[in-house]
Order: sequence, then structure tokens, then C-alpha cells
Amino acid sequence: MIQNFTQTLNSEFYKIPQLSTCPLNDRRLTIVFAGHFFDHHDIYGRLVVTSNFEDYNPVPGKHRPVGEFREHVATQDPQQTYYNISGFGNWSALNKNHTDEIANLVIARKRREAVVGKSIEILRKIADGPKAKNNIGKQIDEIYIPHDPRLEAAGKYHTAITTNDIWTPSLISFCGETITVVPELILSKVLTEEDSVYAAVPKVRMNSPCPCGNGRRYKNCHGGS
Repeated sequence: MIQNFTQTLNSEFYKIPQLSTCPLNDRRLTIVFAGHFFDHHDIYGRLVVTSNFEDYNPVPGKHRPVGEFREHVATQDPQQTYYNISGFGNWSALNKNHTDEIANLVIARKRREAVVGKSIEILRKIADGPKAKNNIGKQIDEIYIPHDPRLEAAGKYHTAITTNDIWTPSLISFCGETITVVPELILSKVLTEEDSVYAAVPKVRMNSPCPCGNGRRYKNCHGGS
């Protein structure tokens, strides 16, 4: 499936009409597949990256044709703890100190919420830096893939603003022989005059001012709702 996908990208990507006015060097795309690899003994984590400008396994002495999509596959070594913390696309703003912070939480087997929270904190911090070149957003989508393949993957949207709209990402889940397609949705909350509870607020510290702007601490406002 992945090989067919890469072949389709190489044959069809540059035919997209909306890209015709862009310089060739600006027609960049990286797609990441994450999931499980099965054999007769165990379940392993696997990561596949398909990109037309990032090269994770270059062949010495062999130059890559400009704009060619290639794959990079990383599979869990059963003898080692498996984790992969990488930035794809505009990843130069994410340095080793950042990835080490996240890796330390993973190695210490901290809760998923702690790892995701630290990742979001780092991404929003580097989004304001010059290396981000205004290409890293603060509205962040989390996709969680359980190790148990019988469990469904889950998506969660982390907002950086106070809003009455909740966005749920589209999701295609391959679980066993079942394929589930969940469309993208935007759910809007209609406020009444007496209703002051927003549908979504950014995650903040409990003693910080509430992002709704009423002047109270978060724990005494929306943090307690």
C-alpha cells in the first residue's frame, strides 16, 4: 500500500493545478504513517515517512532526483525500548534539547497526557521563534494509536485560543479488517445570556489567569467546570 502510495505521488502530485504557479523547490510534501507491524511473535511499532525533499536514508554517491518522493521505514527493535521523536517538514526549529525533554518523559513511562502536554508546550514555544519562519502553528492535533491493535485510534484537538467552536479531525482507522472513516467536524456552541462557559479553552496552569478574560484564576473559573 505504501509503495503504491509513493508511486501515485510521484506520478500525480506535480499535476495538481494549484501547484502550477509554485516554483519546483516550493512544492514540498512530507506524509507520515504511524502504526503497528505484525509477525507471528509480537506487535512492533512502525513509522513510514514519504517525502519529496527530506531524506532519512540517503544512498552514498547516488544523488536524489529533484522532487522525487522516497520512503523511509523505521520498525521497532524488539530488544530495545521503542520511541521515535522527530520533526517532519519545517523541523529545524525543533532541536535535540527539545526532543530530549520529551524522550525523558517517554523513557520514564510518564502518562500520555504528560508527554503530550510537554510536546504541545514546546511546539507553541518554538512557533514564536525565528527558525519557525511562521510555519509552525499553535492549534495542535493529537492522534493517539494504542499499542493494542484491537483498540481504536483517537484524535484530540488542542486549542490555543478561547472559542465556542470545537474541531474534530478526520480519521481513517484500519483496525483488524475493519476500516472506519470519521469525517472532519466543527461543532459550535450557541451561548445564552446566562451561559459563560466556553466550549474550549487553552490548557493553562491552575493558578494562572483564566483565558476567558474575566480576571479570576483558572482553577476558580473554567478549570473547575
